[in-house]
Amino acid sequence: MKSTLTALKAEALSDQQRLMFIDNFARMLYSGQGSASNFARQIGVTEADGLRVFLGMPASSLTDQQRRIFEAMYAYTLDLPVMPRPELWTDEPTWTPINPRRPAERSIEQCQLDFEFIESFGIRRAVWEKEILLSDMKAVAAKIERGGDLSATNLRLYMALALFGFRDPSQFFV
Repeated sequence: MKSTLTALKAEALSDQQRLMFIDNFARMLYSGQGSASNFARQIGVTEADGLRVFLGMPASSLTDQQRRIFEAMYAYTLDLPVMPRPELWTDEPTWTPINPRRPAERSIEQCQLDFEFIESFGIRRAVWEKEILLSDMKAVAAKIERGGDLSATNLRLYMALALFGFRDPSQFFV
């Protein structure tokens, strides 16, 4: 069965270049006022889409204009001429961010959310909360500080990360 997702080929960029792309995309769209910029509303993308485009987006909902903005951001990030780049797209997204601090021997229930890893993507906390984690990060941090049971919280966060498109959500736990 053919994939219904499309993504930028992550292999074409180094980890640093991918993070720069994601950060540039988020900065381009943020209005500085806590809401989406008029530009973002006009083209129908969010700050999280700079990350989502590497994980996979529904091919049927990606417009030509949105494809063009991702290709232009790719060109901007790598200092290349802006032009159509159909070769950058794949219908088999494969990128999985790797957290060097993730302890392989510990289960998710024994871990906590890695806020430092989350911050490394350059996406605002409010975007992580509303579009990716679907949870209040301050509440999660408070629960960690209190030493509360994180098993149910971690399960919800894991599922939210999987729902967003991460193939190995365990990378977000240390």
